[in-house]
Amino acid sequence: MTRWMAQLALELRLLLKYRWPLLLPPAAGLYMAIRLLGGNVYDMADDNLLAFESHAVLMTVTLAVPVLLGVMLIRRDTLHPSYEWSLSLPVSNWTIIGTKWLAGFLYMSLFTLAISAAYAICALKHGIPLSSIAGVLTLTGFMYETYYGISLALGLLLGALMPARFSLPIAFCGWVFGAIFLQLFVAQSLHFYPVRAFFLNHFFHTSLWSNEVWSVPLAAEEYARLVPFAVVFGLFMLVWSWARISGTRSLLHPKRPRLLTLVAFAAAVAAFVPYAGLWHERYEMMATLGTGAPLWSMGETQPQSRYAFRASSYDLNVVRRADDAFGAVASIRFPVADGEPVPAAAGVREVKSHKPGYITFLLHPLLKVTRTELNGTPVEAVREGAYLHIPSASLRGRTGEQRLVVEYGGDMTVWAYGSSWDGYLSFIRGDNIYLPSYCGWYPLPGGDSLFYMLYDRILGARKDADLFFHSDFRATLTGFDGPLYASIPKAADSGHSGMKRFYEADSKGLSLFGGHFREVSVSGEPITVVTTPGSMRDAENLLQRIRSIREYYESWGRRLDSIERILYFPMESIDLTSFWPFEQKVGHTLLLPAHPQILSNSLLLYYTMELILFGDTNSYQIHASHPPDPESEFSLVTEIRSAILYMADRDNRIIPFKPIIETEYWHMMKSMIDRAIARGDEAKVWQVLASFWDRGLSISVYHDGPNGQYVQEYPIITADDWAEAWNRAMPGDADLSKLPN
Repeated sequence: MTRWMAQLALELRLLLKYRWPLLLPPAAGLYMAIRLLGGNVYDMADDNLLAFESHAVLMTVTLAVPVLLGVMLIRRDTLHPSYEWSLSLPVSNWTIIGTKWLAGFLYMSLFTLAISAAYAICALKHGIPLSSIAGVLTLTGFMYETYYGISLALGLLLGALMPARFSLPIAFCGWVFGAIFLQLFVAQSLHFYPVRAFFLNHFFHTSLWSNEVWSVPLAAEEYARLVPFAVVFGLFMLVWSWARISGTRSLLHPKRPRLLTLVAFAAAVAAFVPYAGLWHERYEMMATLGTGAPLWSMGETQPQSRYAFRASSYDLNVVRRADDAFGAVASIRFPVADGEPVPAAAGVREVKSHKPGYITFLLHPLLKVTRTELNGTPVEAVREGAYLHIPSASLRGRTGEQRLVVEYGGDMTVWAYGSSWDGYLSFIRGDNIYLPSYCGWYPLPGGDSLFYMLYDRILGARKDADLFFHSDFRATLTGFDGPLYASIPKAADSGHSGMKRFYEADSKGLSLFGGHFREVSVSGEPITVVTTPGSMRDAENLLQRIRSIREYYESWGRRLDSIERILYFPMESIDLTSFWPFEQKVGHTLLLPAHPQILSNSLLLYYTMELILFGDTNSYQIHASHPPDPESEFSLVTEIRSAILYMADRDNRIIPFKPIIETEYWHMMKSMIDRAIARGDEAKVWQVLASFWDRGLSISVYHDGPNGQYVQEYPIITADDWAEAWNRAMPGDADLSKLPN
């Protein structure tokens, strides 16, 4: 041990003689501090979200240091002609390799310490809970230390295998390959995610890690298999490095290095087998879910409206099992007319059948059905992918309510990948739960499909699967002991301990979100925000601004009670594609994805107010005053929505206003509003705006046209309608001849 420590001290002294490496760790910490304490272009206050964005940059850049340092450590002396004297030192080859690796590892730990210290100081300054800080430090510290150590082993191996004039350029290529190329081109572009085993940088894309509540539970299964392989593979590289330098020094057993290298390689292969098995299961699951899913790119998706039928009530009993699966019994009442289900979509005369002689529900393919009863009589259901076919022969000639009971169960943790990153379509992992209403975790009354395939490779969830769902919904959940948030209210009878009950009449379906999030509220504001610990400051700021805006609109007699709760946290891991827009409002719950490169606080507030005021955020998706489609009808709905938002900004400067769409009609309206308010007619302006608001200003944009095309629904408001309403409040003020044609 004395020789080992003396050799380590020698390696550290030689390393410190470079001097320049000592400047790099403080620079890394300074970068983290600037990102968290300095102003940022995204106007975000979520320190943990910004921290992971910074970790992505820092880990990418700093991984070059251990790879190049490993080459320099071994080429500087051990394999350098000028240091032949060192071959006669009374130390073993193991000691030489081990001390070089440990010296480099101790140096790289300075990066971890500097970055972690900068984050911890900033997080404490911003009031992030200690438990959250500790969790982030544990995760990031583990990742930095693990992959710094593996990168050092890679550098030592490359330095041992070839001369410095080759090993340094190849080490640089190795850094690019392991820290950037595999992530960007092999995983994201080719969708070959098993290559993650050879990543040096696991923070390159923060889709999973940015959500501090869900990240570790969701990643635990994969990294429990990946990290042992990474460590064993790193040891294999060190053994191979030892075998290479053993060729320059005489050994008592010259064949031993080669033998131990083969043994280490065999151990690495054995450690990879469980990890490969996980990916086999995941891709096999995707193949199962993709069976029968229509191809989006080939125009195979059909409107859900053709197959959807009415269901009057749902009574759902779900029991959580210890293995994160669940068992459920669904009691569904649905009307039939002359033995046929009643269409749920307006304008549809007859429900299209997937299988003649059967009524078809949509149920997730991973859920196994064990019992089906129709009006108390057992029936033999047929499963075909996501379709649950119920024989309808017994309904022939009947009219009225029918009752179907389905007993089923399974595991709903579904991994998938999108066009740029991977994540989960649904999951139950401990107290962490994501079960959207459209994923088919309970039988949905008809529809074209639950999934679609994009370019024959990417599996996506059709977020319009419950588009026409309207039903009284009662749910009893047992075994869900952690914090749970639902898209429908809690029932008056909440049940005994360990049981959660929810009920809503005329519900749009039930979505569940679970996890150890934090609830944020402010005095005088009925909305609460459910968010991650790192976003609490952001959420409180958002609520204070909502409260100010609410006070303004309610002073004019408006009631803004459509939203009771906002879920605000990073959602990239559950929003994998943009082909079906991310659902923003489920029941009385608003979903706000937090992402610093997409949404600033101002834009978050703007989206929130659009939803609270009008029930949607679809203003940007239509151009009704300049319809590009000749068949679309002209409407000033977007301009009037802009005018209502403009009023709050003009009076109180509490909305960072920007018109939804710049048109001549908007400029005309703004000019009329400004003139009226200048002469003291603000109440009359509100009278005009309220007349349109009361009639409804909601905009619906959804996939239900042929081949999944967009359908746009909005109120038709002409320029004459606007002028008539304005002149009714302020006679003669609106000159129709000056209105744009």
